[in-house]
Amino acid sequence: MGARTRTCARSCEEHTSRERILKDTLLSAQKVAEDVKAERAQEAELIVKDAELLSERLIGQAMSRVRTWSGRSRTSRWSARPRANR
Repeated sequence: MGARTRTCARSCEEHTSRERILKDTLLSAQKVAEDVKAERAQEAELIVKDAELLSERLIGQAMSRVRTWSGRSRTSRWSARPRANR
């Protein structure tokens, strides 16, 4: 084999090696991107579920207060007012 042929063969091997490294790097980057995307989706689901639970709890508290205030206003409305003389 001539010197030029060996140089070309070595250069071809180096390019093939670089191509393999680039492909592996690209595949790794795609895998990491998919993993990050999946983690973010799970985090988003948890945030939504937490928000739903919090809103249900707050609505329950608000409804309880409304019932309490409604009961107080009924009893206090009649007991706090003096009766008119007839």
